Amino acid sequence: MDFAVPFKQKMIIVIACVLCGIAIAAGVVFYFNQHDFVWQKACEEGLRERENCNFQSAEKHLLVACANAESFPLTDVRRYSSNLALAELYIATGNFSKAATFMEKATVSAELQNDVEHKLKVLGLRADMLCREARFDDARITYKEMSELAQKTRQTSFEMDALLGQAKLDLLYLKRNESEEAIEQIDSLTSAALEEKTEYGILLSIYTALLAELKGRYKTALMLFEDANHVVQNREKPSSSLKLLLGNNCATYYLQARNSVRARNLAVRVFDNCDKDFDSYFDAHALHALRNLSAIYLEENELLRAKQFIEKEVEEVGKRLSHKHPYYGLALEHRAVLESREGKTDEAARDFKAAQNIFVKTFGEKNRFSADTLADIAKVEIEKKNFDAASIPCKEALAIYKTILPYDHPSALKATLLLSMIYREQGKEVMAHTLEVEASQGLSAADGK
Repeated sequence: MDFAVPFKQKMIIVIACVLCGIAIAAGVVFYFNQHDFVWQKACEEGLRERENCNFQSAEKHLLVACANAESFPLTDVRRYSSNLALAELYIATGNFSKAATFMEKATVSAELQNDVEHKLKVLGLRADMLCREARFDDARITYKEMSELAQKTRQTSFEMDALLGQAKLDLLYLKRNESEEAIEQIDSLTSAALEEKTEYGILLSIYTALLAELKGRYKTALMLFEDANHVVQNREKPSSSLKLLLGNNCATYYLQARNSVRARNLAVRVFDNCDKDFDSYFDAHALHALRNLSAIYLEENELLRAKQFIEKEVEEVGKRLSHKHPYYGLALEHRAVLESREGKTDEAARDFKAAQNIFVKTFGEKNRFSADTLADIAKVEIEKKNFDAASIPCKEALAIYKTILPYDHPSALKATLLLSMIYREQGKEVMAHTLEVEASQGLSAADGK
């Protein structure tokens, strides 16, 4: 029996197979094109909504983009970019568990692509998130890893970002020598690779000013802040992240230097320009502005305005940072001062205690935040004419300041004058006079620096 297929039938079969193959190929192409179209549209809409700080809508679109990116090859850059964009959104809004999930996906993509810039970007983002979670030791390790990889691969801007992150942590912990070393490294990199008046040059001026203030070089700090202000005045839009960072730090400096009017004007201007785009929101400039305004209006005893900003500060910081973060502790401290002035003694005591617990767990027993809180408790007792009760926290605050700050630092001088006032009210004239002379000498020394 002959089972041979006639030539004509063979051709029909071949043609059918070819057509089938074309159809399958077309289907595959259509499948990927369809996912590409959906991904691109979702990404564009998600990023646009994110830029305008419409976060619920942005999340919805970016989740669609990430889901469609799963159809692309593991090494496809679209997987990395959409996962990273969503991770950034979750970090900005304080949803750290979801941020970690999408950051891990972005990390896998960066590793599979073997893309150094993508790896460094993820490391920087992870360090930033760890700082917001108050996991400062882990953040320091991540910044070091980022710095070493950037140095090895000659990625100068990423190396400077890592060093700036380390310097910021060192300044928070009052580690003068370590922060100075990081700043010197940034300075050498900036001088070698960039023009003086770049963004990194301004950032360097800000961190150098903060270091100068910690080392008691107050005129140097003021000069650096004012020079930086002069540079950014006309080249940066009011809502630029760099201008907001500078304005916030200047306002904090002026408040410490007992110039509350200038501090308030700056802080109000900064707050009005915050959160107008995603970069500003992500960098959390509004939280610093709220912190400044809460402290300023408490200092000026404008309780209605203070309450407005303190309530918002507690809400926003609690939403966007860990409740273990020292800045959440500061928000509680501000609320405690307000509550004490409103006669809410129990609530104030509870918030003062919660704030102190955060500060001690983060920095140890002797730290600037705890000293500030003790000084605030002393002021509360003075307002109630409880001078004996006020003297205890005031002495503790002054002892800490003298241990960790220059003797002529504004915080130390304020505590010295506060204790002299307490002594005078207690009839201890000689002790009060001694402290007043000490404060006067400190002020003279500070004015000369």
